[in-house]
Amino acid sequence: MKKVIYGLLIVALLLSGCAVLLGSKDTSTEVPVPSLPPMEEEAVQPDTEETQPETAEGEEPSGGGGAAEITETQVIGWMGSVSTTPDGAEYDDFVTLVYEGVGPFGIAGDDAEVEAQIVALRDHDEPGKYAHFWGSLACGVPDVNGCQMRVDKLRVDGPGDFFDPDIVDGWEGTIVGKGDMAQVDDAFVLAGDYPIEYGISSAPAMPDGDLVLDEIIAGLRDTGSKVSVWGEMTCGVPDAGGCQIQVTKLKANGEVHEIEPYEGMETGHTCGPENPQLPVADIEGMTQEDVAAWLMSAYLDHYLCPEIDDLSRLVDYQIEGTELQSRGDLQFTVMVTFSVQPVMGIDSNWIAGNGELDDPWIRDKMLFVTVELQDDVYVIGSMGTGP
Repeated sequence: MKKVIYGLLIVALLLSGCAVLLGSKDTSTEVPVPSLPPMEEEAVQPDTEETQPETAEGEEPSGGGGAAEITETQVIGWMGSVSTTPDGAEYDDFVTLVYEGVGPFGIAGDDAEVEAQIVALRDHDEPGKYAHFWGSLACGVPDVNGCQMRVDKLRVDGPGDFFDPDIVDGWEGTIVGKGDMAQVDDAFVLAGDYPIEYGISSAPAMPDGDLVLDEIIAGLRDTGSKVSVWGEMTCGVPDAGGCQIQVTKLKANGEVHEIEPYEGMETGHTCGPENPQLPVADIEGMTQEDVAAWLMSAYLDHYLCPEIDDLSRLVDYQIEGTELQSRGDLQFTVMVTFSVQPVMGIDSNWIAGNGELDDPWIRDKMLFVTVELQDDVYVIGSMGTGP
């Protein structure tokens, strides 16, 4: 009896297995197929305007985060303004740069003095709203838009002392036209992640101070040609981005153009004090007009010196004439007519007062120079456009 029961159980198991196999075959189309995970798209360069939007008034730019790789970029004369974030925001301030598609970023000073200067710039109105910054930009850090500009020095835009020029050593970029800007015809745009714009011009060249590279620079505008430049850059001047590169060497389209920088006139005077002196013992045979012309020439020689800021520095000058206005043993006045060729042309400080524009010269300027005898030396006591 037991054998019969065991046999029946074996047959039942076999029939059950077949039913499972047949059911699996019949219902296979009803088994859901899991969807594949989406493929990761190839990384592309983000749209700067979308990832770094302009910040509306009262709105804090987005903060960075995560464990992104930290990158650093040198900051040389970048121009912008500093704003305060709203109350309760994660960060206290940020810098908005004047270049399209760059920033805003967080900002901090390298030391307490620079940080105090940054704080003083927050929400400042014109004049004094903008400044040029030097230092570094670190991205992939916890600050506004994931970046922080670390500033080691800054210069508020406007009158005042200038920093020594920055050395430009093979900077790469392109040259674009700036026809929409008054007094600015072109700009050098840095290659790389941050299209910073600087004004660009030929440095004065030997032997006559001509701007011989300007024609080549103009020919490269809006061509898209890759350009490498060498020279010096000064910030705080009326040009693109508030800076100007004076080019001594330029490489583009496989050609190299280089000049010998102009070193000023050989007048027999050395770069010295702004107020020159002429000893009485040295004036034998000179008229009072000659004394005034000598002092004026020495005075202008001072502005040929390389340490003078570009707004005031001269490439060349000419004394055109003198006319005695009043005579005296201890004091006399001479009208001196002269012409100057400023480094910055018509954008220089020399445009003030009188004179006729003859780019790059300012011709027939006139000053009444009062000469005084002090302790056996003649000095310029005063000068002005009226007697």
